[in-house]
Amino acid sequence: MERVFDIIQQHQGDAYFVGAIPEEKIVLAEEMLGNRLPISYRSLIARFGAGDVLAIEILGILKDPRTDDDGEYNAVAYTLSLRKNHRLPDNFVIVGLTGYGPYYALVCSKSDPAFEGEVVLWDIGNQFETVAPNFAAYLYDRLQNKLSRAKRMHLAGGPIGICPGRFRAQQRQQQTTSGKFHGSPAQDPMARRSVAGEKHPEFNTRCNSGNSVNSAQFCSPRKSYSKTACRSPSPL
Repeated sequence: MERVFDIIQQHQGDAYFVGAIPEEKIVLAEEMLGNRLPISYRSLIARFGAGDVLAIEILGILKDPRTDDDGEYNAVAYTLSLRKNHRLPDNFVIVGLTGYGPYYALVCSKSDPAFEGEVVLWDIGNQFETVAPNFAAYLYDRLQNKLSRAKRMHLAGGPIGICPGRFRAQQRQQQTTSGKFHGSPAQDPMARRSVAGEKHPEFNTRCNSGNSVNSAQFCSPRKSYSKTACRSPSPL
């Protein structure tokens, strides 16, 4: 995970995280999920909690898994809802979103704290395929791919468009004080899509799927409520 932490450190301006989570809250999340979380994933939660970097959302724990809001960044809420409503296997924990339907799920052990399971791309049809041998490799590969794509866009003269995390944090604060919407995807009727993967009519561009190139290509799908925004559907 050190390579991942180095990238996060180098791109703090393009990141937003809720902050460190104490061990007792991680243990509580494990009890709620019925899984032991791999050491690599635990280390990220312990240090950062949950959030995004380079517009890649990393689901985890916000503050307390018993009281965290449903929706954005909440690995426990996504996982339990998908298990209940869409037969997500009980040893899968949702750790990432694609922006176009499927979810990134981490394979966990029920009892072995040293188990480092693979990361799979899972959809609600209960189809899945392995994308990385463990959480550390999954996150490092996604970050490297995003940086490589941004570099190619820059060399080609196109917009890089990585939304600064600090600016997004300021936006959230402004939305809070102004009374405008600042909640989770599950609470936002304009941003919500059906679990079947149907896009809302207003969201006609898959900005994070790699299927199109536009100024929102690298913008966080969660923060920009524009017609070029997109996100994975909330399971709630």
